[in-house]
Order: sequence, then structure tokens, then C-alpha cells
Amino acid sequence: MSLTLSSRELSLLGNALTVTAAPLAYTRTSDWRTAVRHAVEPLLGADKSVSGLGIGGELLLESPADDTQAWQVYAESGFADERGDRRIGRRGPEVAHMAMVHDVPGLRRSELYNEFIRPYSMFHPVSIQIFIAGSPVPACISFFHVTERARPFDERAVAILDLVRPVFRASVELLTRLDGTRCGPAFSELVDALPDAAALYTASGRLLHESRSLTRLLATEPLAWRVRGAMTASARALVGNGAVGATKSGVPPVGAPAAFEVRGARMRYAVRGSLLAAAPAVARDAATIVFVCAAPPCARSDAELQDRFALTAREVEVMRLLAVGRSAREVAATLGISYFTARHHIEHLLAKLGVRTRAAVAAAIAAVGDH
Repeated sequence: MSLTLSSRELSLLGNALTVTAAPLAYTRTSDWRTAVRHAVEPLLGADKSVSGLGIGGELLLESPADDTQAWQVYAESGFADERGDRRIGRRGPEVAHMAMVHDVPGLRRSELYNEFIRPYSMFHPVSIQIFIAGSPVPACISFFHVTERARPFDERAVAILDLVRPVFRASVELLTRLDGTRCGPAFSELVDALPDAAALYTASGRLLHESRSLTRLLATEPLAWRVRGAMTASARALVGNGAVGATKSGVPPVGAPAAFEVRGARMRYAVRGSLLAAAPAVARDAATIVFVCAAPPCARSDAELQDRFALTAREVEVMRLLAVGRSAREVAATLGISYFTARHHIEHLLAKLGVRTRAAVAAAIAAVGDH
């Protein structure tokens, strides 16, 4: 069908596609599944949703906490309508609403309707269901209304979900390929193709493979060992494997957040890990992927600057003006002081910072708290 979207719907669709395309941006695959559901719900006007994914130690069905018991009943009972075309694992259209896969009058007489849909308020479903090679069950994401009086999802909802479907498939295929995989040549090539510098680790924190972009990033970093230590700590923190103490470099111990910053000689680095399997059981298996990039500059408070360099309040004002490239005359004009007084403040400031030029002031501000 021809599909026209409003500006609001286009914005919601863009957000939904962005979230769906980024499974590795989340520490846990279940977090990604939740984010996808929440991103698509307002686009469809759905009241609630559920996702299904059969990889690793993942919960087969991920849903809001209030619906956990309902989906446990569904999974254990294997409800089917009278035609038997809605059992878990049966093939059908990849995107469909209820009327496309059910004999609706017959459905209302079925166990599925009377023992699941009505008691748990799962009315008018519309779903993406994708079969992936290597996965025992289809990957799916379904959306519902909580009242039967609501307008059923129709062909328009199917058309909208069909825009999300190829992105959802690509992300699920990626997660399926990564799940329980050893670090073979094809797997290494996949990591090398990622846009960010990254490395694969086992559940025990052993390095399996680092991307070429990561090798290049750290090749000129004198304190590369510090960054690599942070990456290992991030990998271990994700799976809670054992315990290691904090190192001299300030690398967090296992159990600490798996995303943090570390200071190198050239720059500060942001280190962020993501689980590739929910419950890795074998240390040889690829369990985590860790990304490294340049950390954004941090804004330092006046109190931090005064404490670090023993500055007066006026000297902090001068420091901030110099950091954005103001000249001595511009400093004087901004602060309402004479040029000679401004020069006096600048000379005292440079001496306290231990730098010789005004251009070095911004670097001194950025360095606060990194040593």
C-alpha cells in the first residue's frame, strides 16, 4: 500500500530505525530489545509489546515486568488457534496483523483467545517474525492494544513495520552470528569492518582479536598498556568474572561499570563494553566486544580549577577567556580592567599553570582531574 507519514511519524521512524540498527550499542542484548520495543510503540500507537530471540542464554521472550508471567504461560502452553497456525516456530508472513494469520471468528472460540489474549489483555497483535539460519526459533517483536475496543492494527501498521523489518533482520543476523562464535577468520573480518575501534574478549578477559583501527589508534600512544588494561577490565566487568584490584593506572576493578574513561599520554579515551552472549559458559567463547574512541572534553568547574592550580576567582575568569582564544586586550575589555592589570593576571596565571603560552591554557584545563 502507499504510505504517507506525518513529520512526527517520520521523526519516530528515524529514531526507531536508529535504535534497531544498533544492537551493539547496548551492554546487554535484552536492553537493546527493550529499547527497540519502546521506540516502535509510539510509532504504531501500541499500548505494549514483547520481543522474542533464541540465542545464547537470552530469555526467549522479553517483555514489561507486568507481563512476564503471561508470556511464561504462553511459552509453556504453546497456545494455538483452531487452525494451528500460531504456534511458536511456525512460518508465516514476516510482518502481519491478527486478521492476516487467524480465522478471527474461530480465534474467539479458541484456547489462545480465551486463556491468553483476554485474561492478559493482548488484543489485536501486529508482529515482525523472522526465521534466521542457526536459530531454533524465529526472532519476533509484537505489539498490542490492552482493550478489545481499540481499533485493530491494519495494513498501515503492517506497512510501517515493514520499514523496520529489514533493519531488525540485519541486527538479529549480526547477533546470531556473534552468539557463541569462536574467533575465526570470518568473525575477525566482521569486527575489522566495524566503524569504531574494537576488540573481542573471552568471558575471562582474554583478548581474542583487535580491529585494525584499534591497532592504528594505539600505535602512537605511549600509554597504550593503560588503555588495554581498561579494555580488559571492561570485558571482565560485563560478565562479573572473578575479581581484580584497581591498578596504578586507575582502571576500575571487575564489577565496576563497564563504560568509563582512561587517560593516555596523547588523549583521554572512552572505553565501552557490550555483551555478545547473555550467559557465556566457556572461557574460549567470544563473550564481549569492547569499543575505544577519543573521549569528549570535560567541562571543569571553577572550584576544580582553583583547587588544582591555587587560583583566585579573577584568575579563573582570565583562564577561561584565554582558553577560548581571547587576547590580553580582549581580556581587559571583557573584565573591565586595564590592559596592564590583565597582563599582570596573565603572567601570574601562566606561572601557576606551568605553561609558557596562552595557547597552552586550554590544554591545562582539559588535563584537570586526569592525573
